Amino acid sequence: MVQVGRLRKAQKLLQKALDRGGGAKVGCTRDERHAAFRIIDDAGILGHYVADGSNPAHTSIQYNGWTGPNPNGYATDKRFHGRFESAYVGANIKLADVVSQMDTVARVFPDLRAAIISYLRETNAQVEHLYQLDKAHPFDSTTTSAEDKAFTVERLTAGARMLRDIWWTAWVTSGQPVPNPSR
Repeated sequence: MVQVGRLRKAQKLLQKALDRGGGAKVGCTRDERHAAFRIIDDAGILGHYVADGSNPAHTSIQYNGWTGPNPNGYATDKRFHGRFESAYVGANIKLADVVSQMDTVARVFPDLRAAIISYLRETNAQVEHLYQLDKAHPFDSTTTSAEDKAFTVERLTAGARMLRDIWWTAWVTSGQPVPNPSR
């Protein structure tokens, strides 16, 4: 929430410059130029957080191999996280796979906090399914299971959609007062 607040504040400054006919370099004050760079930085940091939030392993204590009681015999290796998020995704998922699943209508969240919580809960609800897929077809660079790919593309698409919608919400609402993030 703090990162989105910073993004909104920077976007408000940039909007002022654009409204005057300026751009990121021409006709801008020093603060407005700084805001353009702040937007890039904050948007990138948000991108990391939101992308992490699309991976069920990031929303659970089961982030790198199943821990505790394991009646279903899920993977317990400490390479689980990397096998899925790095090796499998890097070898099997292309940008076009995700882009082809994206809708084109950005949402404005009336309650950003509630939207983020809902997104993380939706992701967390997929933890066991992630482990079920891994048990059937272990994630690694050589895995070719259609089910693994569909699941992974869906989660990455959910992350891309959420990030787009957070950025859009920040832009659309940047002219409004930034709410207190400590509420």
